[in-house]
This record gives sequence, structure tokens and C-alpha cells, in this order.
Amino acid sequence: MNEAHGADEPPIPHDVVPRLTEVAARLAADHADPQPTSVAAVTTTRAKASEVVMGYRSRPLPRELGAEPVYVIAMSGRFESLRGGPPSTRFPPTGPYLTVVVEAATLELRLAGVGDRDPHARLSRLGPVTRLAW
Repeated sequence: MNEAHGADEPPIPHDVVPRLTEVAARLAADHADPQPTSVAAVTTTRAKASEVVMGYRSRPLPRELGAEPVYVIAMSGRFESLRGGPPSTRFPPTGPYLTVVVEAATLELRLAGVGDRDPHARLSRLGPVTRLAW
């Protein structure tokens, strides 16, 4: 089931939604939860995704990189980071939320983060949200 909230038509093109759902399913499984409880996506720019959803407010991205169209996918579940944890821990960091940014043109992963802060509310600040499910 895929549905858009906040608009008559999904902001993500209908032909992209199935491929984006496949990407989300693969990334969820890669992060140890193949069946997240909720998955939502929104289209935006890389600069806005970095600031609004990921919380990065350091130096601005170069103009062409910041303007790159991306999809932000937010998931709820039980996830593990692929990066591992600090040397003082034996296990990778875990959290109830996985947020990923994928390039709109190629659907390639650009950024991923596991954390404790719910990213879903911030998605709506970027535009209409499309719910994804498998």
C-alpha cells in the first residue's frame, strides 16, 4: 500500500514509488529490520534533507550538490547501524528509527542514520509525504 498525505497526487512520481519501495525494503533489511512498522518518503533537495531531517547545520553544501533532488525515507522499527559503534562498545548502535537519503536520479544511497529521534514529523516540513509498504 502506497499513499500520499497532504496532496491529491503523490509528490513522488507513480512510476518511481515501486522502485523506491524496493530500495527502502532492502535498506531496512540491511539495517536488521526487514519489516519496519512504518515507512514514509518525501522528495526534497539534498541541502534541505541535510538541514531539516538529518539536523546538519554546518557549512552549506556547494550550490549544485545542495540542489540535487533526493528522496528522504524515514522508517520506524528496530534497526542497527552498519557503521558500528565506538571502540568502547562491542555492538553496533541500535535505534527505533532509520532515516536514509537516496539520490532521486539513481536511487543510490547518499546518507543513512539510525537514531532515537523520530524523523517522521520533520518529513512533512519538506512537503507531502508518501507512505510506503511491502
